[in-house]
Amino acid sequence: MRAARALLVPAAMNQNPKAKRAAAVLFGIAGVLLVSILVRSWLSADGGGVGLTGIVRCMSNHCESKLWIAIPHAPSSIVMLSLVGLGAGFAAVGLLIHTGVMVLRGTPDSARLASTNIALGVTVVVALVFLLRIASESHSGLHVSWAGFACMVACIGGTVAITQLVRPLAIGIPAIAYAPPPPPQAGGAQPIPAYPLTMQSGMTRMHGHVFLAPGRLYFICVKQGGAWMDAIGHSLGGAIGGALVGLAMPTVGGAPAIYDEAQLHQAVSQMPGSLVMDAPQIQQIKQTWAWRLIRFNGRKFGLPNGLGRDLKAALGPWARYHQVKTVGFA
Repeated sequence: MRAARALLVPAAMNQNPKAKRAAAVLFGIAGVLLVSILVRSWLSADGGGVGLTGIVRCMSNHCESKLWIAIPHAPSSIVMLSLVGLGAGFAAVGLLIHTGVMVLRGTPDSARLASTNIALGVTVVVALVFLLRIASESHSGLHVSWAGFACMVACIGGTVAITQLVRPLAIGIPAIAYAPPPPPQAGGAQPIPAYPLTMQSGMTRMHGHVFLAPGRLYFICVKQGGAWMDAIGHSLGGAIGGALVGLAMPTVGGAPAIYDEAQLHQAVSQMPGSLVMDAPQIQQIKQTWAWRLIRFNGRKFGLPNGLGRDLKAALGPWARYHQVKTVGFA
């Protein structure tokens, strides 16, 4: 049991009381939020109650529950608010739990803090509008109860916890995570870090490796093509589509160990599709659930397969050190 726990939580972070406190707060908020969006006590009456999930009416010998989408002639505005609120609420709960786990593991940079804040913001807005919408109709004996307020307080508390407890932990790591390498010495030079990456410009897809050098990124392209086949495969679906998508996948191997930027410059000049991206010319590196791209020198390069965990973990500190704007990293 101890060995398994040590694998889940690195020893250095496991002893950090701030990380433990932040995770506990996040898990607690997630629990309160989950309960508040499930119970039908947003508005209550002697014979039942109303919530995001629907209504409950109690008779002398039994109670009857119905979802909003199953209630005949239910106002479409209430049904829509219910669906949006539940979707955003469940997303917020999942993201809060994910953030807490990342904090305990000592990798707060891997948490999707921006997405979590968006989900919490949408939930609190929908919760308020839902309460006002229900309260605007005349219902005999129906009064506002605790669950709606608990939902809004949990959402606000989650945003505050991320800002005050999680972000300082995420910001505290990069200061020592990246620094320019020392001048090479005989027998002691370290290879320039390299990571596999697929980039796309228009319908031209380029597979290769990106090298993280001081002040610039080198993308060495070793294979081009596959974007058209990938798009057609996804549109066809089924066995034929799956086969075409498989053919479109990159087949590049591991990157060679390179110690000198002169070698990288030479590779860029010899390999079509390769790029040198100086840090001041990189406008943005974005990886969210909806967008994955690099904006460089006025051009936009898509990232069909994303950055990957290892590259994202290394690229975040590199970008902060060189003051490159990132979205979806922390």
